Formats: sequence, C-alpha cells, structure tokens
Amino acid sequence: MLIHANIANGSHRRLPSGGSNNSVVSGAVLLCSAAEFIIYKLKELGKINQEDIALVMEEFDDLDVNQSGLISASDLLAQSDQ
Repeated sequence: MLIHANIANGSHRRLPSGGSNNSVVSGAVLLCSAAEFIIYKLKELGKINQEDIALVMEEFDDLDVNQSGLISASDLLAQSDQ
C-alpha cells in the first residue's frame, strides 16, 4: 500500500506505508484514501495479512482488463463473458 505525500513545496511523491515512522518526510502531509485506511487498520488488527491483500489484488488485476487501475462495468461484463 502506498500513501501519497504532499511535500510543502507542492511536489508529490509516493511513500511505502510499512507502518514505520521512518517513511514520514519532514514537512510532508500524508494522505490516504478510505480504502487504504481500511486495509491498514485491518492489517493492524490482525484480521488480514499481506498474503490476503496480494490475493485480492491479483483478482482485481484480473478484473481490470484495460489496466486502468479501476474496475468498470465493461471490465466486469468482459470477465463474465469468459
């Protein structure tokens, strides 16, 4: 999982969110989506592990036939036709 860092000068870069404070950049504002936060909390609670996430991401990648990073209705229809 990646967290977007908004650096004070306006540039952006992606940081790994391994749960370590070492990934925090001085002067950065860390942002994450609701989905990223849910995954982080589920991992923190021990409800899921990295292998679980990898399996779900593999399924997502299979459904995302146009590699847009989003699953559209057409992606789902293409999958159901197979």
